[in-house]
Order: sequence, then structure tokens, then C-alpha cells
Amino acid sequence: ELSLCTTPQYTTAAVLEAIGALRQLSSLSLRTVADLACLQLLPVQLQHLTVTFSQEGRVDLSHLANLTQLKMHAEARIEPGSVMPAQLQHLTVFFHLDDPVDLLGISNLQQLRCLTINSPVASASQLRSLAAVSQLQELHLHDQPADEYDAAHPAPSLSGLTMLRSLGVVAERSDLVGP
Repeated sequence: ELSLCTTPQYTTAAVLEAIGALRQLSSLSLRTVADLACLQLLPVQLQHLTVTFSQEGRVDLSHLANLTQLKMHAEARIEPGSVMPAQLQHLTVFFHLDDPVDLLGISNLQQLRCLTINSPVASASQLRSLAAVSQLQELHLHDQPADEYDAAHPAPSLSGLTMLRSLGVVAERSDLVGP
């Protein structure tokens, strides 16, 4: 297991190339990756990855053939069209998602069994759209207090997520779970 905490200018291609040479590495925690293209240098045998992005853009982790657990901390928006490893089973996102439907714009979530969203919960229709992730069994929603709550994003309904076996909702308001 390796944990690397750097400022963006130091998480360079050379650093990630050196990490890529570690053939026994199965777990990696990277802080502040500014150049998303450098992620292609990560070792393919990784099983667990925690990464903080500081650049908006398209993320491609499809080459990480063994990755089953991913925690993404984003200081910028991850664009639709991003590609996750096909066997990804646990995804945790730590950022404000203006539209969780964007997660469905991320390819290769077919095997996703557990999703944790650490951001304000969105509208009912956006949350129900997660039903398209057919293997999803666990959903954890953590509503982080926002300075201003957008009235255009009403309390979500969970009625369309019938495949769930486990649901966790952490909220500071009582109106988050709708009919």
C-alpha cells in the first residue's frame, strides 16, 4: 500500500511512472492529481485506488483491469464520457454533483454494487435514474450542508430503486426522503 500526498505540480508523469513500476502494489492513495492523462501511468494490478482530482475533465481508468474499489475526491467536475474499469464494484465520490445523472454518463458501471455519494442529494428523477445500474445493491447518500440549498433540487424519492439491499441516508433535514 502506498499513500502519496503532494501538491499538483509534484504529482507529475515522472512520479506516476515510478509508481507504475511497483508491480506488487495493490492499493494506492494519490492526492492532488492535476493532469488526468497521467492516470494512464498507474499500475494495472491496482485493486484499490483513492485519488483527488484538481482538474476538470474526462477520466479514463479502463486500463486498471483489477480495480474493484475507487474513491474519488474531486475539486473539479468529472465530465461525462469518463470510463471506469469494467469490474469496479465500489465507488465513492466526494464532491458536489450538480447532477448525479452524470454518473450514468460514466462508462463501465455494470458491475457496481456499492455507491456512496458524499454530496447534496439531487432531485427524485436523478436519483431514480440510478436504477439503470442493475447490479447496485448498496446506496449511501450523505447530504453535506450547503450554504444555499437550490429549491430546484427537491427532496429525492427512493421508490424506483427496488434492487437495493442496503440504503444509508445521512441528512440534516427531515424532508430528504420523499414519497
